[in-house]
Amino acid sequence: MLKRFKERNGIYIADIAGQDKLAHSLSSNTDFYDLSEWPENEICPGTILRFFDLENGEVYQPFEKTDDVIYGNVFYVEENYWFLQADRQAKKITLYRYVPASIPEAVTSFSMNDVDTYNLSPMGNQIHVTSQDCERFSCYYPEVFSFPIGSHETAVFIDEKKVYLENWIEEGWDEENNRAGKEYRFYDEVIIRDFEGNILSKETGTLYQARSGSWWIG
Repeated sequence: MLKRFKERNGIYIADIAGQDKLAHSLSSNTDFYDLSEWPENEICPGTILRFFDLENGEVYQPFEKTDDVIYGNVFYVEENYWFLQADRQAKKITLYRYVPASIPEAVTSFSMNDVDTYNLSPMGNQIHVTSQDCERFSCYYPEVFSFPIGSHETAVFIDEKKVYLENWIEEGWDEENNRAGKEYRFYDEVIIRDFEGNILSKETGTLYQARSGSWWIG
């Protein structure tokens, strides 16, 4: 049977990993890095963040649309929903904790000048605010630390003072003919680092989070 939410906007609705009660949508794909690079003399259209209740069809919008204010994707951590809001005029990024149909709680905030806005997002089995590029992983809350990473590494989650990363590996590429050779392999390995960046372990596999919230290496 086809179900309908009580409000329909035609915007792509995305899952929120680790739970099956809510989904969410963003009205534009402008991200925090885009906002930080926006021309000074132009106004950036604001983003609308909506939550969709998969049990009763309700749609929740925590904030009204405001120019120069955008939101990131939603994460479910410690039985709460978390998201970042960037306010270009105030030059501030705020971490919010949210419960459906309630007023979002501002937990902490950062100056946009003090964080790297590239891939800035919440993360972890205990909430952290992090950013990462192809050279460095950084954390800004609740602890501040940073370390270099490999060009193919991506941090996926944090738990018990360990950062879990995926590293993609390509073997057997035929450079002369620019194609996969007979022994070609493309796969991931899971790397676990401490907060100083030291490698604690490596193993072949990829990280997967079930709807129950548990993490698996597959």
